[in-house]
Formats: sequence, structure tokens, C-alpha cells
Amino acid sequence: MIKPIFTISGIRGIFGQDLTQEIVIKYALSFGNYVKGRKIAIGRDTRLSGPVLFHSAVTGLFLAGCNAYDFGICPTPAVALMVKKLNLDAGIQITASHNPEQWNGLKFISSKGRFFFDAEIKEFKKQLNKKFTLNIDHINESKVVKTNIIDDYLHNIVKSKFFRKIPNQKFRVGIDSCNGAAENAAVKLVSILGAIPITLKSSDYGFPRPAEPKSENLKRLCSVVRKQRLDFGIAFDPDGDRLACVDELGVALSEEATIQLGLLFVLKQEKGPVVVNNSTTTAVDDICSEFRVPLYRSKTGEANVVEKMQEVKALIGGEGNGGVIFPEINNTRDGLVATAILMKLLSRERQRLSVIRKELPQYFMQKTATKNYNENWQKIIRTHFGNNRSIKFNAQDGLKVIGENYWVLIRQSNTEPILRIIAESKNCKLTNNLIKETIKQIKI
Repeated sequence: MIKPIFTISGIRGIFGQDLTQEIVIKYALSFGNYVKGRKIAIGRDTRLSGPVLFHSAVTGLFLAGCNAYDFGICPTPAVALMVKKLNLDAGIQITASHNPEQWNGLKFISSKGRFFFDAEIKEFKKQLNKKFTLNIDHINESKVVKTNIIDDYLHNIVKSKFFRKIPNQKFRVGIDSCNGAAENAAVKLVSILGAIPITLKSSDYGFPRPAEPKSENLKRLCSVVRKQRLDFGIAFDPDGDRLACVDELGVALSEEATIQLGLLFVLKQEKGPVVVNNSTTTAVDDICSEFRVPLYRSKTGEANVVEKMQEVKALIGGEGNGGVIFPEINNTRDGLVATAILMKLLSRERQRLSVIRKELPQYFMQKTATKNYNENWQKIIRTHFGNNRSIKFNAQDGLKVIGENYWVLIRQSNTEPILRIIAESKNCKLTNNLIKETIKQIKI
């Protein structure tokens, strides 16, 4: 049997192929033994395989002698925050995040309200190879505790000191949750912040668009914002940890814009270090330079960013995929926190999102991926670009080629069996050529 992908981002696989009920039972059992706790939260997104895998995860936890706190369908960041707030021993979120609908997986959350760091994941992997003496009596001793967390989760967002002095505006906000876990929380949060939510939620099951809230996937939201003359639109991935937005003109902003908007809001109120991953836009360097705050970069992977943030005591951080991490509220990427930041930013600045969008540093980024590549791709890339003496190489995360006015990053995905290629420059044609050139060199 093909094994699921297991990285710092948790385990992921296609349901029924490399992610089965038996595998989930095994991982949940091992996880319960690894954390040595009795109280484990379980949440999930809206994938059709979710209920089946929920029962499998509960079975594994019961075999480990744990009680399962059933958070139901809820955003991943809500699970992370409420594990900490409710003093639970750990949490599991059943989701494949931005992966296509046929995928699912498990994200593992520590009692500290964050995902496990790399060293902790390695220890957990050792636990998977251990044999346990199963005590079936544990199943009779354990229980499922249904727990509604959304209201408490949202309260922890809106009470932040960063939001208190900024009056709410009665915006009309389009919400595209991809029929996902953020739907109810987003509608409630927008209402709590004094605005009017206009949801795109469909009564049908399944995802009405591709899971990633990339610009090209938000055409329906763009159309609704234009036709109904909304103030802006917001879009989430299925588990609610990523946010992208659409301005009042119906123009979708890049996912890379979300962290930039977060920095503009937070750094104007308080100065502090910033951490982003190695593939996030250079625009954050420009913004941090403007506010005279240090910027650090980590390997890709949310837990890697959080670990670096804790090391440097960062005020805010995130990833260019629409992920904002704001430790004042939550130690994980949080699309609902990003929503509150966006709404308060627009309220404070009293400017339309289209105006703020045009003032952001302008870079052209292109992302692609391939399954068919030469195993010696790093050597090939070093040889190809190495003739230029101005080129620098950064091997922190895959291989990053840094030129005088551009960069290209090639790295193995944490969540899919693919090689990701990202390029950025201030010239659209140059960025496009860099992608083509890189693909040509490494593809079989």
C-alpha cells in the first residue's frame, strides 16, 4: 500500500488510496501515546471523507486511552487556539487544507496551540514504529465530548488590543468559503465587526471551485462583488487558515497581498520583528524596511515559521500563500484573524481596498509545479545559473537562486508529491522567462 505524505505539515493522501481508515486509526493511536494526554480535540473541514475519518481517529484515540473533544466542522486555527484555551493535551484537525477535494489528512496540534515543530514530528515518527499492547477496555473507559468552540474562538479575536480603538464600518462583504470550514465563523465574525455578510455558500456538497484561494479561482467572488457593488470580498481555503481578498472593483489580489496588508495594519501600531518563509514576496522586505523593523526568513511550512517567530519574538509573521500568523491572538495561520485585520485596516485608513492595493510594492510572482523532474535537479540548476558571478544560492529550503533583480525557488512540496517552482521579479516578462527556463532545465 502507498503511504501517505508525512511532513511537518502533518499527513496527507488521497482518501481510499494512500489514506485509509486503518492508517488514520494507527496515526491517532500513536499520537495519543506520543502526547501522553487524556484530552484530545478533533475538528474537521467539510470534505465528504471527514465523518469516516473522524470515527477512525476517535477509535485510535480510544485505543490509546484518550477522550475525544469533538469540535465538529470548524477552521483549523480555531482548533489550535481552543486547544490552548481549554487546556487540552493536544488536537487533531482532519483536513487536507488547500489540496484537491479527494485528498484528506491529519494536522497535529500541541497543547501550546501550535503545530508540532520539526524535531517533535521526528519524535512522533519514532512512536509510529513502536508496538503497543492494546487494552480494549480503554474503549469502554473513553468518551466523546461534544464542544462548541466558534463563539469563544471569535471572542478571542475581536477582543485584541489592536482592534479596540478602531470603530467598525458597515461594510458589505462577499464571503467565499469554498463551502468549507470557515463559512459559519466568517459570517459571524463579519457581523460582529458591524458589517453585512453576503455569502456565496452553495447548498450542494463539495467544493464549488479549486481549493486554493488563488486569484484565478475567485472569478465568481469577483463577479458578485462587482454586480452587487460590495465593499470587498474575502475567500478562504477549505480549512480556513488562508485568506485572499477582492477589492471593490472586483479585482482579486494575489495571495501574497494578505501578509502585506497584515504588516501595514500591525506595524503602524507597534514595531517588532517579522518572520516569513523563504518563498514569500520581496514586497515584505520593502515594507519592513519602511517601518524599520527586522525581517527573518524560515523554511517553508507553517510550523517552521512559528518556530522562527518564537526564537526572535516576532510581532507578526506568515506565508505568502494567504497565511497570517499573529501571536497576539493565535500561534498559527488564521484566515479569520486576517479577516479582522483587513476590516480594521480599511476602517482605520478610510480608503478603498483598490487604493491600498495600488500602493503595495509591485512585484510579479509566478508559481508552478511539476511531477516529472530530473533527480539531480539541484546540480543542474547550480550549473545553469552558476556562470553568472552575481548569482547567489540559498539552500535553506530546496534551492533558491538569487539574482540582482529576481529570485527563483525550487523545492519539494510538503503536501504533495511534486516539485514547486516559484519566481519573482519586478518585470512580468522576466518572471515568466525564469519559470520557463527553470522548467526546461529540470524536466525529464
